[in-house]
Amino acid sequence: MAGSHSKNVSVLIPVYSEVDSLAETVRLTLENLGGRTHEILLLVHEKSRPECWELCQRLAQDIPQVQVHRQQRYPGQGYAYRQGIEIARGDLLLFLNSDLETEPRHIGRLLERMETGAYDLVVASRWARGSAFDRASYGKLKWVLNFCVQHAFALLTLTPISEFTFAYKLARRDLFQRVVWEGTGHEFAFESTLKPVLLGWRVSQVPTSWVGRREGTSHQPFWRNLRHIMLGLRLVARRYFNPKLFRRENLN
Repeated sequence: MAGSHSKNVSVLIPVYSEVDSLAETVRLTLENLGGRTHEILLLVHEKSRPECWELCQRLAQDIPQVQVHRQQRYPGQGYAYRQGIEIARGDLLLFLNSDLETEPRHIGRLLERMETGAYDLVVASRWARGSAFDRASYGKLKWVLNFCVQHAFALLTLTPISEFTFAYKLARRDLFQRVVWEGTGHEFAFESTLKPVLLGWRVSQVPTSWVGRREGTSHQPFWRNLRHIMLGLRLVARRYFNPKLFRRENLN
C-alpha cells in the first residue's frame, strides 16, 4: 500500500448511552488522527439515554467530521460495526469503542504500522510485548480464559498474532467491504480479526493498554463469550476442510 501516509480514515464507534467517555473518545481521536480524519461515524443504539443523543447531535453540529447514525439492526454491537463498514468512505477503517476501553492515544501506533505498506489489517493487542492489562477490572477468571483463547487460536491458525477478541483495529476499507460478515454481537470483534487471518491477509499487531470502562455497564454477559469460541471453531473448520469454498463464501 505504497503512499499510505496519504490515506484518510473513517472511524467507527458504536454508542450505547455513553456521554462523558464518548466525548473524550471523540476529542482524543481527532487529536491523534489530525487531518487524517475523513469521518467519525457514531452508530447509536436506539435505546440510548436522551443525554447521549443530545451529545451526539451536539458533536455533529460542532465537528464537521462527526456523523450520527441510528443503529438499524438488533441486537448486538456487531450489527453496528457492520453498518459502519457499509457506509464508510475513508480509505482506512478505525474501530473504536465509546467507553475508553480502546485507548485513542494509541492510534498513532496503528497508523505507523499500517503506513509501512506491508499490512492490510493492524490489530491493537492487549497481550503483545509492551502492552498493559488492568487485570483487576477485567476479572481473574475472565482474564485466564481470554489468555487461553488467544493462544489456542494463534496455534490453530499458525499466526504470531496474540489478540483476536479485541475490537480495536485499523483495516483497509476496500477489503473489509468485500467480506461477508456473520457476527452480530461482541463476537464480531473476534471474527473481524480471525477471518482476515484465515483469508490470508497481511495482518500485524501493536501493543495497547486496557482498563475497565469508567461509565455505564457492559452489555456483554460472561456466558456470551462462548459465541466467540463457537464462531472461531466454525470458521477454522470451514477454512481447513474446504479452503476454496471458504474463500468464495466469505468474499463478495
